[in-house]
Amino acid sequence: MKKFQEIIEIREDGLIVASMKNKNPLVILKDVFVESEDDDIIKALYAQNKDIFVGLPEGDTEMVIKYKKRTRNPKTVHIILQVKPNVWQRMTEAGALYLDL
Repeated sequence: MKKFQEIIEIREDGLIVASMKNKNPLVILKDVFVESEDDDIIKALYAQNKDIFVGLPEGDTEMVIKYKKRTRNPKTVHIILQVKPNVWQRMTEAGALYLDL
């Protein structure tokens, strides 16, 4: 990697070599009703799954809805969330999340 970095930097083509950064893991919430708003989903996840977020720093509890995937049932979608690694670990250890809107 260092050799490639040196070769690219010597050429001076305007290319920049940088190491990759790890992305936060994704979590899939299956069969969530379509009518629910993104903010309502995140608020409901915090409120109904408090044991997952207990003891975590404020910045580690951030969740972002990346996208929604259609399902066979037109009234539901699969929601893909991006979360911090320690939240992902707690969610997967729990096995299931509560989400009743």
